[in-house]
Amino acid sequence: MENKTFCEECYNKMLEKCSFCLRPINDRILRATGKPFHPECFNCIVCKKNLDGIPFTVDASNKIHCIECFHEKYAPRCYICRLPITPESGMEETIRIVAMDKNFHVLCYKCEDCGVSLSSNAENAGGCFPLDDHIYCKNCNYHHLKYLVNAQGTGLFPTNLNNQTPRSTDL
Repeated sequence: MENKTFCEECYNKMLEKCSFCLRPINDRILRATGKPFHPECFNCIVCKKNLDGIPFTVDASNKIHCIECFHEKYAPRCYICRLPITPESGMEETIRIVAMDKNFHVLCYKCEDCGVSLSSNAENAGGCFPLDDHIYCKNCNYHHLKYLVNAQGTGLFPTNLNNQTPRSTDL
């Protein structure tokens, strides 16, 4: 093509076409996902935000998303608050807790009765003691079990929890 003269129509036919608008690209080419784009045509398919020079991701269909829209659409949802579980501001990794086949934000993973954090890095956390699809701390679980067993008239549970744990043989 060097040293050859072309009319404008022929020249435009030889140019790469934008994968979005299909018009010839006669200036700067932005390449992403193996395709050429005009920089102004490289936008999030959801919010239409221009992604030239901005981090982006693609879904399974190779459709372009800004990070925020991708998380909103595809991130796992917290069982408690129903919001997407995404990286905290300034972080790149997402931290989530999975218990009983459910996803939780670290701050949402707490006893349903008393609100104490059940996460292992929380102060005084004793872990999660699930019962009937609910998450409880050890103390609240004990009180629910005691109520259920005593409601059946068995009287198998001790009157206080101090250093006593229900044994499976007691049930």
